[in-house]
Amino acid sequence: MKRALIFGILSVLTLLSALGTGHSLYYRALYALVLTMLGSWLWARLNVSGLRVHVERNVHRARVGDEIAERISIWNRVPVPKAWLEVEDQTTMPGGGSAVRVISMGGRGFRTWKETFKAQRRGVYSIGPVRVTSGDPLGLFTLNRYFLQPEELVVYPATVPLPHIRLLAAELAGEGPVRLRSYQATPHAASVRDYHPGDPLNRIHWPSSARSGRLMLKEFDQGTGGGLWVIVDFYGEAQRGEGAQTTDEYAATIAASIGQRYLYSNIPVGLIADGDRRCLLPAQRGEAQFNQMLENLARLRAEGRIPFHEILAAEAGRFDRNDTVVVITPSQDPAWVPLMEELTRRRVRTAAVLLDGASFGGGGTATRVREAVAKAGVLTYVVHKGDELTKTLALSHARTDLTDSRQQPRESLV
Repeated sequence: MKRALIFGILSVLTLLSALGTGHSLYYRALYALVLTMLGSWLWARLNVSGLRVHVERNVHRARVGDEIAERISIWNRVPVPKAWLEVEDQTTMPGGGSAVRVISMGGRGFRTWKETFKAQRRGVYSIGPVRVTSGDPLGLFTLNRYFLQPEELVVYPATVPLPHIRLLAAELAGEGPVRLRSYQATPHAASVRDYHPGDPLNRIHWPSSARSGRLMLKEFDQGTGGGLWVIVDFYGEAQRGEGAQTTDEYAATIAASIGQRYLYSNIPVGLIADGDRRCLLPAQRGEAQFNQMLENLARLRAEGRIPFHEILAAEAGRFDRNDTVVVITPSQDPAWVPLMEELTRRRVRTAAVLLDGASFGGGGTATRVREAVAKAGVLTYVVHKGDELTKTLALSHARTDLTDSRQQPRESLV
């Protein structure tokens, strides 16, 4: 476009000279400049005309670390050859998307190729449209055309196996006076609710579905017992780190991994988090619950405006002696610790996963929080940047073990 601007300025100067002097040379030069610019624009326009683009993608849901593949096909529907086309499938995903590919096509030609990239961070991204760029041989004009509509791509947090983590006194929910809803069939059908994708078809209550005109699902009473609650700190000012190595990415991975560990053990798990929006997922069993956890953790951004201790204070009343509460936080403010201590006095089983913000490049230290948590008798795990989570979350910190456990470089999380 800079060259086109230069040609435009030259054309204006030539026109002024022609009008001022009346010399035929200036008029000839003016005609040449105008015809050159018009021809260049038509060339660029023809290069991006008569195209059809199609994209096939293998997934619209992925996890961090997964490979996303797509096949881009482009047709030239006119007999005019395309000298050069620059093709890019645009995306908002950091580090993702197709590389820019430059191709040429004959009249009524066809090109197709495959591109792959890895999902690096959890979140919701748009992928597409496909941008096709072309121009003229003189470089005067560059024209873009966009094909297809953007599509949503949801990237779930990664999960790691946690076979040795111990958050519950036993692998089964404890006995108690609280009756919870069960994902599995029991002798006690309690109520019905709307059907959600992923729910088992053999739980559909057909009489209710016929009356309401939509699919209704039976909910069963699992009897007495409690659930495991995972509370994630997405308070914006507490987060540390950059790129994929941030405290909120680690927190989401840990929360998803804990959910996977215990939901697959048939223990009800709930999720509470406050980021750019509030998330309250009641404790339930089953694969559908795990999918909902992943969906919420993917969509939540660590932009919460309410400090973690206020979130914990607002939710503490919903827990009783049959529940287990696990908090995951990078907070260096120990204001939330007395709330965990109060839950412990109420015989709620408690655990804390502390993310060491200093290891993620943040200022300050979490020593005061670790000391307070240990003094409160809360089962504690400390995670540093680069920790191998399977090993780190296998060893809890005793009350007196407040030293930095880093003794050797750790493998990257992703």
